[in-house]
Amino acid sequence: VVDWQGVLWFVNVSGQLRVMLPDGELITVVGWRVKPSKAPVWLLKPLVKIRANMEFRGSFVSGGWDDPLDPGWHQPMDVALDPLNPDRVYVCSLYDNAVYVVDVDRPTWQGTVRLLAGSVNHEPGFIDGTGTTARFHHPFSLVCSASGNSLYVSDHENDAIRRIALQTALVTTVASTVNASARLLGKPGVQIE
Repeated sequence: VVDWQGVLWFVNVSGQLRVMLPDGELITVVGWRVKPSKAPVWLLKPLVKIRANMEFRGSFVSGGWDDPLDPGWHQPMDVALDPLNPDRVYVCSLYDNAVYVVDVDRPTWQGTVRLLAGSVNHEPGFIDGTGTTARFHHPFSLVCSASGNSLYVSDHENDAIRRIALQTALVTTVASTVNASARLLGKPGVQIE
């Protein structure tokens, strides 16, 4: 997604929120990156050796993992820009079963991340509710409304489109497959109509 300054915002499934500036410079806003002047360490090396040549950018106020080798989100899939705040972006993360809000300090290109909606323990589910009481199952894509009042989330494993009211973090289901929640709970004999 390109913002009003020509900055390209994107996520990498390996866990980074990045920007590409109009001059082509690539910056990691949140997530792991190779330290300046260090060579990357690749496959077949223990993660502790790989992380020795890397640094984690950004910070998680809520919704991160309690793992010093992998504290960020797990497989972020999409990013949406807030039309009312040029320093705010939203990220949905597949394996976190959550949607995050990231406030970005543009002079340093560092992001502060907090959980907007979904389980703090990254548990999947299909529950409408406010903030951390809501449950998603592999949110895949999202878009912010032009008014900046709502996010619409493609909730992949729930076969649903979910709406998050940004003022309250209330998650509601806008559209879903008939009997999706029963099917996803593994109740025998339930079929999609």
